[in-house]
Parts: sequence; structure tokens; C-alpha cells
Amino acid sequence: MIVSIAGVILSIILLLCFINIRWGTVLFLVYSLLIPIASITIGTLHIGDNVVKTTLVLSLIYNFKLKHNYKFSWKLLMPFVVYFIIEILIIPFQSETPMGSMLNSWRFDVMSTLFGAFVVYNVLSVYPGSIKIFRYTLLASIFVASAYGLFLTTTGGINPYILEIVSETGSTLKAQDLTHYFSDESRLFGRISSVFLHPMNFGLFIGLAFIYVYSIRNKTSKWIFVILLSILAIDSIVCGVRSCIGGLVVTVAYYLVFSKNLKIGITALVIGLIGYNVILQMPELSSYLGSITDIQGTNSDVQGSSIELRLDQLNGCFKEIKNSPILGKGYGWVSFYKTNFGDHPVILSFESLIFVILCNNGFLGFVIWGLLIFAVFRNNHKFQRSESILADSLLFFYIAYSCITGEYGYMQYYLLFYICLVFDSSKTNINYKVNVKCKSNSVINQ
Repeated sequence: MIVSIAGVILSIILLLCFINIRWGTVLFLVYSLLIPIASITIGTLHIGDNVVKTTLVLSLIYNFKLKHNYKFSWKLLMPFVVYFIIEILIIPFQSETPMGSMLNSWRFDVMSTLFGAFVVYNVLSVYPGSIKIFRYTLLASIFVASAYGLFLTTTGGINPYILEIVSETGSTLKAQDLTHYFSDESRLFGRISSVFLHPMNFGLFIGLAFIYVYSIRNKTSKWIFVILLSILAIDSIVCGVRSCIGGLVVTVAYYLVFSKNLKIGITALVIGLIGYNVILQMPELSSYLGSITDIQGTNSDVQGSSIELRLDQLNGCFKEIKNSPILGKGYGWVSFYKTNFGDHPVILSFESLIFVILCNNGFLGFVIWGLLIFAVFRNNHKFQRSESILADSLLFFYIAYSCITGEYGYMQYYLLFYICLVFDSSKTNINYKVNVKCKSNSVINQ
């Protein structure tokens, strides 16, 4: 039932994109965050996610080219476009992964990562006034996902919404396995995934949403800001994903150092001290959070990867690419290996962006990612200083979190929050000139 309802909703959204691109894109953004079903299934009719994403882009072409002849804008997304271009140029020189598998992985990553972001970016470029609609619908989505995450603490992490979706779609994931995984007794409240298929995706969402909500603190009600930030902070502690806490701590430290805002620094210190004292009064919570810094992984009942284990996994990556240290084993080799062989005997589930880069692209991969990060930072520094630091912090969290957990389609969520954060400032819209040139200036101000 849920899958059929989701299929109807997605069909209506795509149809609306051809009628009113702004509202259609807003609803598509909400759908992308709250419903983990990328394809349309109504009864026996099934339309794959490739067709869905292509239809979304076609709606943009219809509205921008056939109706108004607007120019597409690429500037904010160009670093990511260049990244994927470099990747496909390297593929012919990589031989340890089947060519068909590499090309299919590349196509899937481009469509899932760039297509939706490209549409959202261009709609906001032409209609910057629509950012208010995007802002409040995004805040509503954040509230739904984060509040549902809190509710799941009462179920021990067992997620009826996701379990129903998995059982209906006939996914390779099994409901029984997910029940066991969600109800992990080594976590305080199990592993909570909220509206996502995996708890790691929810952990990423919490961090990205936390930074975004903070970035619009002066553009929304004080009560909305305090309530959302409080729920997200609690979620980060109880969701069972320690990487979320670690990523947020280093990101907050990064922001405080570079913003040089004494008032915010003192406030963060006071809140941190209060939180630390509260944690000390709760032995289970203290043990759980203390496991983050447990190097050997032996001083806590909480299961997970210790630093010692991560070093062994890194050594396993070096052994895997010993025959091709420069180019690695091929684009998407990590996904190819897991699909065909399951977990690696040493690297396990490749739970670090560093492992993914090494195995897929070798040492050249670090050069490619270094160029991507440099280009994004360079784009960010064209904004006002306060905006650029927040945009940098969002990227910093995404990279830090991925280095701790891996990269499981996280970039698409990062890009959606990144675009909304950038546009959610009138100063940015004026000074950065992200607006495309249209034939009628009056249309831009609609």
C-alpha cells in the first residue's frame, strides 16, 4: 500500500513540474527527503528511477527552453560536474572492474546526485523569491524526520515505516535482518533510521539539517529555531550513530575557530559543560559516548569500529590496490564487490570515504577529491564571510562524516542542503550573481 501511494504521489509531483515548476520542485525536494522510494509503482505498473529522474529534467527543459528560453545555470554545481567528467575519462584506463559495471555505476551516481540538484538549483536561480517556500517546506521535512526519529526511541529502533516499504518492494534487504539491525542492543535505543533506509543516512541528515537550521536562525521564528535545533541535538545522541556526534563536534569546532565569534563560542562552551555534566549522571550514556574515543575498542560494551580496526582496514585497502596503486581497481568497484561477494574479509563494508577512494581510484582518487573540495571552497569564498563559513562547515561535516562511515549516496543529500543554504540569503543572491539571465526581468522577481 505504501509503495503504491508513494508512486501516485511521485507521479503527481512530476506532472506538477510541467505545470508549475516551482511547486513541483519544492514537493520533489520534500519527497526526496521523506520517502525512500525513487521509482513509481502503481499496481503492476513499474517505472524505474532512471525514467523518474529523466522526466524531472525534461520538465525543467520544457519550462526553461520551450516556454521561456531561459539559460541554464551551472556555476554552483560545476565542481561536481567536473568531478564526474574526470571520473568517466579515467574509466577506460581501469581494468579490474568490468567496463559495463563501471559505466552503470557512473550513470547511476550522476543521475541520483546531479539531476535533482540541477533542477532545484536552476529553479531557485530563476525564481530566487521562492526560497521562502523551499525554506519552510524544508524545515517541515526536517521536523517530520527528526520527530519520527525521536518516536523510534520508544520502539527500540524498530522502524515500522521502513520495514513496510522493504517488505512491499521486495528489496534485497530483508525485513527480518533489518529488525535485528535496528534493535541493536549495544545502542541505547537501537539504531534509528527514521525515514531513511539506513541509520547512517539518518545520521548524515541530522548533521546537515543541524547546520542548515543554524544558518537560517535569523530568518525564522525563534521558537522554530530552538525546537528544531533541540530535537536534532537529541537525535544526534540517541540515534545510535556515533559518527554523527563525532562529525558535529569537529564541525562545530571548525566553525568556532574560523567564525571568530566570541559570543557563540562562550554559548557553545556553556552548553557543552552542562551537557557533559548531564551525561556523567547517566552511566549508559556516558559509556556510549565514551566509546567514540576508545582507541582499542575494548573499554565499552558498544560494538563498532575502533581506530585499531580502521588501521587494519586501511592496510587491507593498500593490499587490494597493490597491482594498480595509481588508478585503483575501477570506478564503483566497492559497490561491485559488495554486490557480488558481500562484506570484505578485512575492509568489511568499506566504512570510510578514504577506503572507497583508495579502492576505486587509488592515489589518483585523492587528487580528484582534493580538486573537488578546493573548487567548492573557492566557490564558497565568493559569498559574504558569514555565509562562506557556514557553507564551508556543511562541506566539512559531509567530508568528516563520510570519512568515518563511508559514502553511501550521501552526496545527493549534501547538495540539496548546500543549494538551499546558499540561496537562503538575499546577500548571496545579490553579490554572487547566481541568477540566470532571462528575457524578462519581471519573471525573476515572481
